[in-house]
Amino acid sequence: MKKHTLILIILFAFALSSQAQQEASRDGKKENQEFTVPKNKTAINEALEDIKVKIAKADAKISGFKAYGRSLENLKTRLSSYEPNSIDQILKDIESAITAKSNDDIYSQEETLIANLNIFSFEYSVRFYSFGTGADDDFSSDFFKESSEITKPIKSELLRSIENNHESDNNKVILNSQEKLTKLKSVLNAKNLSDIKARLTTRVDTELAVNKTNIENTETEIKTAKTNKAKLLDQLDEQETQINDLAIKLGLPLFCLTILLLFLGPKILIAIKKTAINIGQGDEASQNVLLEIGTVLLLTMSILILGLSGKIQSDVLGTLIGGISGYVLNRIRAKQ
Repeated sequence: MKKHTLILIILFAFALSSQAQQEASRDGKKENQEFTVPKNKTAINEALEDIKVKIAKADAKISGFKAYGRSLENLKTRLSSYEPNSIDQILKDIESAITAKSNDDIYSQEETLIANLNIFSFEYSVRFYSFGTGADDDFSSDFFKESSEITKPIKSELLRSIENNHESDNNKVILNSQEKLTKLKSVLNAKNLSDIKARLTTRVDTELAVNKTNIENTETEIKTAKTNKAKLLDQLDEQETQINDLAIKLGLPLFCLTILLLFLGPKILIAIKKTAINIGQGDEASQNVLLEIGTVLLLTMSILILGLSGKIQSDVLGTLIGGISGYVLNRIRAKQ
């Protein structure tokens, strides 16, 4: 009787293990051609975390691109409203102030000159990063270098001296002679400024187009990432549904078996005791057999419950049940 009962438990455990592995095998046949959705719950959660990071970085990139675009649009607006001929009147006023030897008027006109030329300056007080904080991530650096090269003719040493002097608020006059003014006129004239305006405007338009493309590409990345995220979440929901279905398929037989054992337990115990008495063994031997049966059944049910709840994978589940079955068979052989 003891041998037959143990064999029955082993066969039942193998049947449950085989059914669980078949369910897992059917799950593995489903694949997404566009995006490979992992079947393992841990891998799905890792993929979701990766997508979360990608979306956060993409959002940061779009914020940077949009801020960059606003600065470019601001520069374009200033360029479109700039009149190159205005420089001629400023230089004439400076010349008059030098002739009159009025340092206050010279200083005031120098400030007007700086404000006039600052229209060509790109707003670079805030660096525009695609992500991270390193200078290598600054996607505006190329434009800044090229725009600086275009405006290089109006960034002479004399003009830098005037600008630095006014920034330090020293109230010191730089253009205090006709010689310096003549040198400045060779660089600052309507023709040169018109050429700089045209070249810089063309470069801004090109950069705006590139920036627009970057925004569109990043938005596409975000859309794709969100689509993949939805697929992963659907896979998780599908797995939960499959687990619930599997719980019904396996849980109901286990429940019925448990109820059956509750009813038949006393009769089994009596039969084991009679068998033990017939072969000259006492109550201790029959209790050990019943303890082994209960322990194996309890372990098998616990492992299956862990498998159904997703705590262990199907391949691990089959391995554990197989190990328990092997242990029981070895016990039977040893006793025989």
